[in-house]
Amino acid sequence: MNYHHNDELIEGLAQRYVTGLMRGQARARFRSLVSEYPRIAQQVTLWEQHLNGLADQLKPMQPQPKVWQNIQQRLFTTTRTSNPFWRIFGGLAAVTAAVLLIVVIQLQTQIPEVPVVDRIALIKDEQQLTLWVLNVKPDSIKVTPQPNVEARNDKDYELWMLPKDGSAPVSLGLLPESSTAKALDPPAEFQLAQVGALAVSLEPTGGSTTGAPTGPVLYTTDIITL
Repeated sequence: MNYHHNDELIEGLAQRYVTGLMRGQARARFRSLVSEYPRIAQQVTLWEQHLNGLADQLKPMQPQPKVWQNIQQRLFTTTRTSNPFWRIFGGLAAVTAAVLLIVVIQLQTQIPEVPVVDRIALIKDEQQLTLWVLNVKPDSIKVTPQPNVEARNDKDYELWMLPKDGSAPVSLGLLPESSTAKALDPPAEFQLAQVGALAVSLEPTGGSTTGAPTGPVLYTTDIITL
């Protein structure tokens, strides 16, 4: 299979590899491809960077009281027998069980609540370098610019929704050019089910004043469902 010119295939395989959806022999074969093809290795690195960045959004989760109650019931409701070994080692077993309970509870309190990642989009240039990473949700779009973005003092990059029905593009806001992430609030017209693609145009400072792209459309991309 030719992996040099099928960007969609490379990206899809890299996504499945990093997110753990690829397993068994398929995962082992793809791991060898990562070392053989630099473009595949680059896509894997990009996906790893994106997913690792999501760790900053994780929040600690406190276990519910019933978790502790279930553990107590499982460990301490065992019927004691007249076996002498129970009388000899019963105290030691109780202490050990208590220590294990403490460890389990501490681990549970450290388990973060993983946020749901709905969809993402990667905006790339002609050299397939990622410029922006978009975390797309029904009511918000988090945009994380990458170092490859060329900052412009006289222009702005504007993000557009291209509807599936071929109707006029809908502006989603200006894209950041620095390393700071930015949250966009899409208008009411933004419906994930109706998005055909996303596009980026180069507009005058402040964005288009006509409600439609006035400058050249530089990049287009699709929204990927994880």
